[in-house]
Amino acid sequence: MTLVMPRVESTVYDGTNGQALASEWLEDATLVSDDSETLVIDTSGWPDPVRREIPRGWYVLRHYGRIFKEALPPEEYAVRWAEVPDPAP
Repeated sequence: MTLVMPRVESTVYDGTNGQALASEWLEDATLVSDDSETLVIDTSGWPDPVRREIPRGWYVLRHYGRIFKEALPPEEYAVRWAEVPDPAP
């Protein structure tokens, strides 16, 4: 038996990377605003997009390629997720 798990990737919104997160790192996000303290994006949802407010210093997680999964404060991220090295290709 082999243990498998879905790939989830994370990065931190640092107050300077909001545009890159919304336009390059996530494929289902539209930038609404970024004042260097809070990143506001709309992500795909049904029937309407979902508005996300991400404070500076929070982790942004994506899955299934570049689809938004969730945003978490550092304390919750540390409890819920374990970082593992990226396997060699």
